[in-house]
Amino acid sequence: MTAEIKALDPMPLDAIELEVIKASLAGIVQEMQNSLFRSGFSTIVRESQDASCALMNAKGEVVAQHVVLPLHIGAFPACAAAVLEAFAGGIAEGDAFIINHPYHGGSPHAPDIAVITPVFVNGALFGFCGSIAHKSDIGGPVPGSCSGQAREIFNEGLHLPAVRYQRGYRTNNDLKRLIGRFEAERFVDDDGIELEQPVRIHVVVTKHGERLHLDFSGSADQTAGPANIRPPLVQAACVYTLISLIDPNTYVSSGLMRGFAMTAREGSVLNPRFPAPVNTYNPTIHAVVDALFAAMSHIVPGKARADGSGSRSIILGGRSTYTGKGYVQYEIIAGGSGARANKDGISGITVNQSNAKIAPVEIIESEFPTRLMRVELIRDSGGAGQYRGGLGIRREYLNLADARFSIRSMKHRIPPNGCAGGATGRGGDIWINPDTDAAKRLPTRYADYPLQASDVFRLDTPGGGGYGDPLARDPERVLGDVCQGAVSVEAAEREYGVVLAQSGRGWTIDVAATQARRAQMRGKT
Repeated sequence: MTAEIKALDPMPLDAIELEVIKASLAGIVQEMQNSLFRSGFSTIVRESQDASCALMNAKGEVVAQHVVLPLHIGAFPACAAAVLEAFAGGIAEGDAFIINHPYHGGSPHAPDIAVITPVFVNGALFGFCGSIAHKSDIGGPVPGSCSGQAREIFNEGLHLPAVRYQRGYRTNNDLKRLIGRFEAERFVDDDGIELEQPVRIHVVVTKHGERLHLDFSGSADQTAGPANIRPPLVQAACVYTLISLIDPNTYVSSGLMRGFAMTAREGSVLNPRFPAPVNTYNPTIHAVVDALFAAMSHIVPGKARADGSGSRSIILGGRSTYTGKGYVQYEIIAGGSGARANKDGISGITVNQSNAKIAPVEIIESEFPTRLMRVELIRDSGGAGQYRGGLGIRREYLNLADARFSIRSMKHRIPPNGCAGGATGRGGDIWINPDTDAAKRLPTRYADYPLQASDVFRLDTPGGGGYGDPLARDPERVLGDVCQGAVSVEAAEREYGVVLAQSGRGWTIDVAATQARRAQMRGKT
């Protein structure tokens, strides 16, 4: 039942009563905000507290706001006024309204979504409760929706005038389908034929009732080179991602595939037409998984993580110097995993669905005509963050006999993404005879390079992306990274704002210099 606004007789108050009421109202708003910050999914709400709450009277005028963002004292009345104008006479108990339109309401920009709910006393509209919270992404041409090159408001994401999101305490599912929508994309370096032409993998995740719909229609057209994958593999990648996000101990059966629907456009890189090549499928599968994790992190923020190194393999074929027989040396080589919402990434490990082991040096050297000259973790390859990405691996080989060399790799041109403000990991690389005048850099994918006896080739695998603001990393952990060789002294200051001083044969934190450097990096000096 709807109710009209009723004017209330003013109550005379003495000074003590006024202070008690003011303190009570401010306390209520503070509790509202604390609840919002504790339950916020995104880092920008949960950690940065880019949100505020208010109590308003029946006219939409603010009567209490616990100041976090003072500009919202102007935004709340404008948003409430838009609700009153659009739904005058039709506001009822159990309603909730949302609005983020800077022109129809008062939001500073589209990511600031206001939720306005009416309060009734004895059947009369008494006032409103409101919250305004920054959403990490609300659409538009750039991640985060805030394009510095926007020329009109339509470049700034989804804009909602005052709309009823809930009626009778029940959610408006039509509107929910419009804004419960999550999307992300990743890129494969190239397809091996059209070099340096990234291949887009794009997914939109929507929830309809109890089922998810995973739509990959925005992915690139099928490729000339073997970057294509068929829908059964896409479906398997979806199952893998859901298991990882829900419960790694989930019993695996085909029944898992009935929990979601999937769309992969025919003629796309994820649903190619015969006879499109498909043999180097792994980089594309990794891009699918990374895109799914990025989209689903909005639904399960506690399991968000940065991108890992992806996958790579090297293949050498020739004749053994020991037996004269033909051989094929096939190795799968790991890199760094992405940092997680509460842990660093892991160094030198296969990620996502690969689950393959690195062959031991002793086995490689005993079975094939090659020598491992160097096997080491790459310092500074893990993306900086509150939680650091895992380190990539450098493997340098001396070839002892003529051979034909191929590589299938990824994330050389496009490095692993960071998450929640974390930095990207270091990209991978492959060199023939590095550090010489004859040095040659190969593309991410290359087939049948003629290696000569005594040639050296060096493979660097990518490091994982970082998670969170690097300036939020505990300086003691940065010192530990330096002491363990994961981070250089220079990167400690450049990326983390941690200044170290020599102390005997080790290092110690220069506390004053670190505080000054971090303040400078935050723009506070």
